[in-house]
Amino acid sequence: MTVAAATGHIDRLLARRTAANERFFAAEAERTACLCHLMAERFARGGRLVALGASPQARSDVRHVAVEFVHPVIVGKRALPAVGLSREGGALTPQVDLIAEPDDIAIVYGAEERDPEALAALDAARGRGCLTVAYAKGAGAEWEFDPPSEEPFVRQELAETHYHVLWELVHVFFEHRGLLGAARHGPSTTPAPQAFCI
Repeated sequence: MTVAAATGHIDRLLARRTAANERFFAAEAERTACLCHLMAERFARGGRLVALGASPQARSDVRHVAVEFVHPVIVGKRALPAVGLSREGGALTPQVDLIAEPDDIAIVYGAEERDPEALAALDAARGRGCLTVAYAKGAGAEWEFDPPSEEPFVRQELAETHYHVLWELVHVFFEHRGLLGAARHGPSTTPAPQAFCI
């Protein structure tokens, strides 16, 4: 392969990734903002982020998102409580049963692979009252985001970018505490995602 051919191939791959990012975030901007508002309210009431995943790829995202919330990279942003649950701690569902609380936010990774263990853990988290998020349609989460690509690495990249946006926007709501009125009233049921927005 010549340098020109390799460069052209890389340019095409980059263009596909860029187009997927633009489609995903244009389509999901409003829902993402609504989800972040709900997440900020739960964090304000003492909730935690509980990331779940069983496969090796999913475990990578579990660790990454937990660190993202616990260890802020921007000076002045508060650390938010987060824990990552993966197979190293045993089967996922018993871990969820042990740790998940009603005001927690459960994000499952591996749902797009239809991993039965990840889906069962998601179901357990939902049963415990957690706000549930997945990066696959039909996973059974209240908030499902479907990155628009057939390429697994692009899907993972879009999910990673999305959870960085979640972190950023949760902090925007913390900077505008008046928007977190529901946080003062204790645990509540989650409004239907389509009906709720800021």
